[in-house]
Amino acid sequence: MSLPLASSSGSSTEEEDFKAKSASVAIGVNGDDANRWATSRRQSASSLTAPRSAESRRVLPLAAAGVGFNDMESVGSNQQQQKHQRQQRQQQKQQSTYQCPAVVPLNVGGVSYITRRSTLLKEPDSMLAAMFSGRHEMQRDRHGYYFIDTNGVYFGYILDYLRHGKLPPNEAALPVYQEAGYFGLAGLQEALAVTPAVAKEIVRQRHEEQFGDYADLRARVIAAAI
Repeated sequence: MSLPLASSSGSSTEEEDFKAKSASVAIGVNGDDANRWATSRRQSASSLTAPRSAESRRVLPLAAAGVGFNDMESVGSNQQQQKHQRQQRQQQKQQSTYQCPAVVPLNVGGVSYITRRSTLLKEPDSMLAAMFSGRHEMQRDRHGYYFIDTNGVYFGYILDYLRHGKLPPNEAALPVYQEAGYFGLAGLQEALAVTPAVAKEIVRQRHEEQFGDYADLRARVIAAAI
């Protein structure tokens, strides 16, 4: 079977048809099958060269990488969840910061105080500063005062120190020293360490650390002396 040669002025489509028909003849395909084969090759070529939509350009690389439609839906769902979680964290942070005003009402063991938030943040590494940093939700009483469950009388001395650097009298130095340790107020503890009441307690504690049975040893020494 012979096929007419395509003219030099023929279109590219005619040239493709001619090549397809020639190839079909070479492998023994009849004329009708050759026409169908040529048409199929032309449609395949047009589908490859046709411009793709934005959606297809986005999907094809994922499909080429072996990502199915179910996987793509899962990726999109995870992205939505992560975005929603970020928004929730941002809202919680803003809400928590708003809940701690510039002027803070306090209920400390039943004793009421009102102070500035900047006063409570005076020692940034303290637990007291962390409590009112806005990162943590503080419990309030029925009047809206922030509640701290500790001795309210001694807390007043802590506020005096944070406001003006004022130290308590000697009779209150030791309990205030202990309260300062609870709140992580290292500056106040260091200042109180040189007062007579606190210095005496520090010496006693060091003796106990050095001698594990200090109390028993002391009792035996006293008994022997008697």
